[in-house]
Amino acid sequence: MHLLPVIVARNYTLKPVGLVPPPPGVIPNFNNPESVYGRVMTAELITLGIALPFVLMRIYTRLFITRAVGWDDCKTAPCFDNHNRC
Repeated sequence: MHLLPVIVARNYTLKPVGLVPPPPGVIPNFNNPESVYGRVMTAELITLGIALPFVLMRIYTRLFITRAVGWDDCKTAPCFDNHNRC
């Protein structure tokens, strides 16, 4: 026996709704939304291309010029490899 009342809605369909209404002239597409994968990968590759030379220069300088590797260097290399591990 149920202790809480059960409310049954008949002839009611749930429709996906955004948090705020779309701008004028835009029709939301919840069934087949546009993928942003290409834009995310482009931004990631551009950022990688900019950051990689600086990280490599830092590692080279600390290993071969100053010969003083610290804990921060041991943390920088794995984080640069995969940002999800930090």
